[in-house]
Order: sequence, then structure tokens, then C-alpha cells
Amino acid sequence: MNKLKKALMVVISFALAVTLVVCIPVYTGAAKKPSLTKSIMLEKGNATELKVKNISEKTKVKWSSDNKAVATVSGKGKVTAKSMGIAEITAEISGKKYTCTVKVIQKMFLTKKIQIETGDSTKLILKNAPKDVRVKWSCDDVVIADVSSDGTVTAKMEGTARVTASVSRIKYTCKVNVVKKSLGSYDGDIYYTTPADYRTKRTDVTYGEVKTMQYYSTTTEKERRLKVVLPPGYTEEKKYPVMYLLHGLGQDDTDWLNANAPVIIGNMIHAGTAKEMILVLPNCRARANDAAGPADVFALSNYQAFDNFINDLRDNVMPFIKENFSIMEGRENTAIGGFSMGGRTALYIGMSMQESFGYIGGGCPAPGIFAYTGNGVTEPGLFTQETFCLKPEYAENTLVLIVAGKSDNMVGNYPESYHNALEANHSRHIWYKYSGGHDLNVMDNFLYNFATRAFTDNIQPAK
Repeated sequence: MNKLKKALMVVISFALAVTLVVCIPVYTGAAKKPSLTKSIMLEKGNATELKVKNISEKTKVKWSSDNKAVATVSGKGKVTAKSMGIAEITAEISGKKYTCTVKVIQKMFLTKKIQIETGDSTKLILKNAPKDVRVKWSCDDVVIADVSSDGTVTAKMEGTARVTASVSRIKYTCKVNVVKKSLGSYDGDIYYTTPADYRTKRTDVTYGEVKTMQYYSTTTEKERRLKVVLPPGYTEEKKYPVMYLLHGLGQDDTDWLNANAPVIIGNMIHAGTAKEMILVLPNCRARANDAAGPADVFALSNYQAFDNFINDLRDNVMPFIKENFSIMEGRENTAIGGFSMGGRTALYIGMSMQESFGYIGGGCPAPGIFAYTGNGVTEPGLFTQETFCLKPEYAENTLVLIVAGKSDNMVGNYPESYHNALEANHSRHIWYKYSGGHDLNVMDNFLYNFATRAFTDNIQPAK
């Protein structure tokens, strides 16, 4: 009997303990309030989905945009960027509103792949990144390569790393292939070096005025914009030679300003390594939609707009410059150069209009001078291998300069194919490869070496 009582007491005690455990309330804190991201940045043409946090899946949300021309929003919170500007997206829940400011920017571009030798450095640039925001750079393998806050990549040891540029939610990645430093590779750039501070703005140097101007284009039937960089102390009492500098595929007339052109030329004029000259920085996308970063940036339609610039330059830009500035005329006083797609366009225009240009330069020129197929695009070529040459009457008094980055994986071997054609056609020219990729270092080196030879008799290859 005593044993039975003891057993019952144990059961009752266990039941009471379980009841106490079950009945003791657990404090979990106050329920979180609904919230929506305050602001985002979105590239034109892209989309992202906004979600209100801390609500159940069954909660009804009414979405709206106060500026549908800039950004629209679907019933499920999908925001689509339509045009550059600012729109406010609102999520309404039971009469309460939550807002997110959407800033729509133009598309940004980062080189997809570079090759760099151990110990070397090169600077990556996120093209079209807004100036008022910080680009955050990171590398997934700091043993292979480092990246600084300004996008400078330093190769440390052989291998592959990925460098990422981040702006708000937007990320771009460049594959960095680090190879062993070569000992006996082609070093054509030993004759084409630059001073250490050639692109540094100095307090003891006077720089010329940069003017933004509008002209009417009969080619595109609209007003178009260009930049003009005047030499320091510009006066109508003197006449100056003119250099036209052409921008890359996704850029516009601001590209060479961002690449330090006014500072480089100002320093060179001050040092006596370049003639006083007027720089003209036009928009080479000669069509109605001539904005930078177009949706069809890698399409044939965009490439053809660059080819069409030969008409705009000849019929509108050059007459406009002659009318508005005190210039020296004639091919011996007129130069054209460019980088990337601008390099291809400069070679096309210069070699097509040899009677107008005595100085022609292509920095890392893009494919298209000859027929090719690449990136889903086929072009018939602006020249054949046989027709890409200097005419006999201009063979001895024309500068043709072509530069390639030693590790340029964007335009690959196309620049060298242009050099090979000129070589085969016995057309005298300057050709060299410079340490770096499809980047600002090669771009600025090209400008320095082109400008130091422009409007002079120094048109022979270095020996």
C-alpha cells in the first residue's frame, strides 16, 4: 500500500511540474512594425523587387509610383527603371503608407576580365558610376591580388581572383588573371614612357578653359553637345591647331574629361612637350538617341552610330569649330584620335579622310576596321586588309599611331591586326604595346604619346 502511495505521489508531482512548465508564459517582445527600404539605386532598364518586411504573406499591399516615366511598380512590388531621374515608390497597407526613393542612373560598365603580371598594378574604372556615391571595391582572394579604395588592382601571386565594384545594390565583377612576370616579353613601350606626374594637376600650371557647347547636326537633325578645351591664354589674336578626341563605346563627350585630358595637355603645354592646341571632345554616337550608356550599347545599331559620326564631324562639327574659334586649317594642323570604340572611329575617319587629317591615333582600337564576328554581332568591316593603308601622296607626311594594352582582354588582338595590315601595306606608322589592360593608364599613355607628336615632324617610330 505504501509503495502504491509513493508511486501515485511521483506521478502527481511530475504532472504538476509539466503543468507549470506549460503554463509559464514566455515573453517574446513587441511585434516588429512593417518597414520598407528607404532608398535604392537602379540602372535604367533594370528591375528589382521591393518587399515590405514584418508582414504576413496574406497581407494586402497596394503599390504605386509617383513618377511612372522614371520607374514603374507592379502589384507585387517589382520596380522597373524607365529613365534617369528620381521616383518615389509607395507601399500602402490598411491606409498606412511606406515609401522608398528610387534613383535611376545610366548603365555602368566594368571590364569583365584582365590579365596582369605579378608585381604590376592597374586601375579599374566603373564607367558611368555616379560622382556623388562611393564605389566599394573588394577582392575575393587577397592572396592573389589586392584592390584599393580607388579601384587599383595589384597582382601578388599567380592565380585567379575576382574584383567586385559595388554601388548600392548593384555589383559588377572583373576576373583578374595573375600570371608570372615575363622576363623576355616584347617591351615596345620602353620608348613611349610618360613622366611620373604627367596627369597630376599642379598649382604652378595654368590650365585652359573647358567649354560645353551646342551645335545643330544635319546628320541627326537635332542639337548636339560637345566639349572644347582651350589652351591656356587662348586669344583670338592667334590661331591654333585642333585635335579631335573620340570616346569609347558606352561613353559621351565627358569621357576624355574624366580621363584627365585637360590636365595632361595643360601640363604638356607648360613643359613644352606639346604644341598649344584646341581639344574638341564630341559625342560620337551620331543618331537621335545619343545618350551615354544606351540599352543597345553592345548592338550593331550602336556601332553604326559611331560609323555615322564621319558625316557629323565633316558636315557639322568641323565647320562649327572653324566658325567659333581661331584655328589653323589644313591637314598639318588637324589631328584625330580616340580610345576603344573611339580609337576604331578615329582610325576609320582619319584613314578615310587623309586629305583632312595629318595625325591619326588609335588607343586600344575596337574590332570593326576589318570584317569580324563577335559578341553576337557580325560586321562587314570598314576596310579590307588591302585598302587599310596610307595613300602615296600622304605616306611620308602622316602620323599613324596605334597603341595596345599588353593585357587587354576586351579588344584582344584586333589592334595588332591593324598594325599587321599597315606593315603588310608598307604604310609607315608607330605601333607599341603598353603595360596594362583596357584601362585609364593605357588611355592616358596613348594621349601623351599622340599629343607629343601631333603638329610636329616627329612621326617616325622610335628606335
